[in-house]
Amino acid sequence: MRPDHRRQPPEVANTYTIGLTLTPTMLPGFTGSVDFFNIDLKNQINTVPGAYLFNQCLATGDPTFCGQVVRNHVNGALTGATVAGGGYIVQTSQNIAEVIFRGIDVQASYRYTLPAGWGTLSSTFNGSYLLKSLTTPAPGQHTFDCSGLVYWAFKRLGITMPRSSSQQALVGKPVSKSDLRPGDLIFFYHPVSHVGFYAGDGKVLNAVQTGDVVRYTELSRMKSYAGARRM
Repeated sequence: MRPDHRRQPPEVANTYTIGLTLTPTMLPGFTGSVDFFNIDLKNQINTVPGAYLFNQCLATGDPTFCGQVVRNHVNGALTGATVAGGGYIVQTSQNIAEVIFRGIDVQASYRYTLPAGWGTLSSTFNGSYLLKSLTTPAPGQHTFDCSGLVYWAFKRLGITMPRSSSQQALVGKPVSKSDLRPGDLIFFYHPVSHVGFYAGDGKVLNAVQTGDVVRYTELSRMKSYAGARRM
């Protein structure tokens, strides 16, 4: 891994968009637009997730991954009650990831003139629909959406999980938010449409959203918490 960020190549994105704007004469005051976008981002700069490095080391024994896992030199521990008493996983920023996402943006506005000089009434609608969001956490490795990351991680342990986050939310036993432990699955939105791993210290490891690689996110910043399950 190269710690000197100044030598890193820039992120590169191939993007295109196609749009349509409507101003129908039969509906004065109305304007609408529909835009399709596609973004293919390569060499995205981010840190390699610690859980990913650890799992790859266990699965492959490759020194590229195992060399980043540093155990305590006295007792070989990876974790401890204090920072000095445990080991650590090296995580420096790298050009590691690729992200593909595409979707549709919709905008509409309408302006209505009120009678008797009362002015105008305006309304606006803005919305986005994500068609595809895939993340490759390291070159040559697997591509994930949120539930795909969970499916892949458990598959490496010999456990076959359901493929969708809504079905994954039915597996295991419920866990209260105050009793979360590293490795617990955390779900979001109603109905459930997003999932991640609780990583401890108030962080969630997940394939987050448009434009993000697999990364850690502060649980306190994630909206619409729906519950947690423990395998």
